[in-house]
Amino acid sequence: MNRVIWLIMSLLVVASLLAGGCGGQQAIPPLTVVDEEHMITIALGDPEVSKWLEETEIYTVYERWVVIAWEKSKAVGWYRMDYEDIKDGTPPADITYVTDDVTINPELYFHIGDPARMFISVVFDSDREKILSVEPQPGRPSAGPEPAENNE
Repeated sequence: MNRVIWLIMSLLVVASLLAGGCGGQQAIPPLTVVDEEHMITIALGDPEVSKWLEETEIYTVYERWVVIAWEKSKAVGWYRMDYEDIKDGTPPADITYVTDDVTINPELYFHIGDPARMFISVVFDSDREKILSVEPQPGRPSAGPEPAENNE
C-alpha cells in the first residue's frame, strides 16, 4: 500500500512540475475576442491614442506580446514577440530571462490611417485591465517617392 501511495505522490509531483514549467514562465491565457475588444476600448480612451484618431477613424490593430523584466518594481528590459509565438499560452522554452521577475503582457499595435501614417504600441498589464505604456511611432510623412516624369 505504501508503494502505491508513493507512486501516486511521485506522479503528482512530476505532473505539477511539468504543468508549472519547472520554474519557468507559467501559461498565459490566450487573448479572446472579448479581451481584445475590451483592450481596444481602453486604448481608444487613452488621450495619446484618441488624439491621432481625431484626423482619421481608419485604423488596424494587431496583437503582440511584450516580455518585461522587472527589478525592484522597475522595468529593466523588454522585448516584443509575435502573437503566434505564444498563441497557445505557452512561452517558448528557449528564452533566457534577464531577471527572475518577468511578465508577459499583451500589446495592441495600432496602424493609424491608410496607408498608415502613425503606429501606436499600447502595452497592457497581465490582467489586461490597465495600460502600462503608450508609445507613438511616426510613420513616413508621404506615400513614398514618385517616379520621375519621362521627358522626351
